[in-house]
Amino acid sequence: MSLGEQIAHVRKTKNIKSGELAEVIGVKQPYISAIENGRKIPSVDLLQKIASALGTTSSELLGESSPPLSFEMKRLVDTAKFLDKEMLDGLIGVLEDLTSGYLKH
Repeated sequence: MSLGEQIAHVRKTKNIKSGELAEVIGVKQPYISAIENGRKIPSVDLLQKIASALGTTSSELLGESSPPLSFEMKRLVDTAKFLDKEMLDGLIGVLEDLTSGYLKH
C-alpha cells in the first residue's frame, strides 16, 4: 500500500473526512486528495502533522511499524496511556526492578 493509500485508509477507518484532516493540519482539502492519490508527497513535517491528526505515527503510515504486540503488551500499553508522568515513572521503576530480579535468577 502506498503512503497516500495508507493515509486514506487510516483516515477512513477513523471516520475523518479529508476536509476535516486538511483543516486540522492547515492545508486545503485538494492537497489531501492529491497526497492520497499519489500526485503529491508530503514533507516530513506535514507527514508528522497528518500522523498526529490521525492518532498514529509517521513510521506506521510509511509501513515501518514494528511487529504486532501480544495481547498482554497491548493491555499494558492501553492501561499506561491513562497514567500521568509520575505514575509512569513509578511503573517503569517497578518493571525495571522486576526485570533485573528475573534476569539474575
